[in-house]
Amino acid sequence: MNVNLLKKPVREIIYFCYIVSFMILVPVCELICQCDREMLKYPGSSVPVILNAYGILGAALCIVSLFFKLRNKEIYPSDVFFLLLIFFALVSLIFTKQDSGYDTAPYIGERPLYFMAYFSLFFAAAALNDISIRKKVLYAYLIVSAINSFVSIPQSFGKHLPGSTTGVLKDTFCYGLAYNSNWFAGLTIILVAACAGMLIFTKKGSKLRLLYLVLTILAMYVSFCTKTRISLLGNTAIVCFYVISFIVMRIKGYDRDKLRSHIIAFIVVIACYALVASVIAVTRMDFKQMTGEFQNDANSVTNNFDSFGGGRGYIWRSGVEAIPHYWLTGTGLDNFDEVFTSDPEWHEGMFISYKAHSEYLNIFVTQGVFSGINYIALIVYVSVISVKNIINTEDSKERFISWILLGMVAGYAAQAFVNSSMPNVAPYFWIALGMCVHTSVQTPIRSGRKKNSQESA
Repeated sequence: MNVNLLKKPVREIIYFCYIVSFMILVPVCELICQCDREMLKYPGSSVPVILNAYGILGAALCIVSLFFKLRNKEIYPSDVFFLLLIFFALVSLIFTKQDSGYDTAPYIGERPLYFMAYFSLFFAAAALNDISIRKKVLYAYLIVSAINSFVSIPQSFGKHLPGSTTGVLKDTFCYGLAYNSNWFAGLTIILVAACAGMLIFTKKGSKLRLLYLVLTILAMYVSFCTKTRISLLGNTAIVCFYVISFIVMRIKGYDRDKLRSHIIAFIVVIACYALVASVIAVTRMDFKQMTGEFQNDANSVTNNFDSFGGGRGYIWRSGVEAIPHYWLTGTGLDNFDEVFTSDPEWHEGMFISYKAHSEYLNIFVTQGVFSGINYIALIVYVSVISVKNIINTEDSKERFISWILLGMVAGYAAQAFVNSSMPNVAPYFWIALGMCVHTSVQTPIRSGRKKNSQESA
């Protein structure tokens, strides 16, 4: 076998095409679904096809890449996390408590190949050492934001595409191309962080700043118009992230003039938030509605925790109580409903939830304690490596891109405490997570030498 032929699929440009084609294909196909129901039958019908295909393709690319990494004796911590993610998912799948097929629809539930797609996108993103390529991926996030904003703004006025989702969302909720406002809120957090980050770190005088300003305002608007507390939580996390990061960089002796420039740009971002919030407060009842929901949550903490977060309290309590019974292998992939159906007193017609409404709890319950610890350890590792890279790198482009990506990860990770991982949203988080720890900022486990930051994978 000619090994040189096998090297071609693992070049960064191949990974770039794999990642960006997925990012763009998902919203474009969903747009087609919502425009022409006859063509793709129902909203979300393209998601299973795309994820299954990219799961298979990603597995092939990762196998080839791992072959050469083992051959060169250069395995990175991100590779170990990648393999552990797959291992725990397989264990959970093998020992699943499901007696029959999945209960959730394929465009809502998470199937085995979906996880392979998530993990492969993370693996591929970690291989993007070229700064210019990672910046192009950020541009892809802006394109995704523009597409979703184009669809969401009319939704905020009650104008929906002919094949869009039906029911309560046929109001003035924004659900974009995610067919649910809560799920879409999670995506908007990533997109707001991407647009705002590009605005903050683009040089003064650049013509692109106006574009980033417009995209930031639009992303903020549709995020708030999801009418979800999740959007407030995620956007607050983004603001807190930048405030804390500026303080840290000031303490670490970052160039004062540059820091001042970033802070001024950040103040513009805050002004955008204020502008959007003011417009919504004057023209809509969204914030008043969310304020009332927050008050109900505050009361339920002491009076009836089960009603907290629109019933999340009951779901969380049930999930936590189930962990000791399924601590080793979990209830099975996409099988959170086992928490309810395994109760001897449960019967058809009783309440059931197919998601934990907390990504962290969902992993602990469905994949076991060790999988949950591995996932949290991965986020901690990504955060530590990213912070060190932002502080220590001498390449300003590298610093800014890492800073933006970490802000995206922080915003999504915050809202994940009360939201669910969804097939058409979660991949965007895994991509950002991978780019935060591209292999040039990691130390190979076997060789013990730090890879040159300019070396390609």
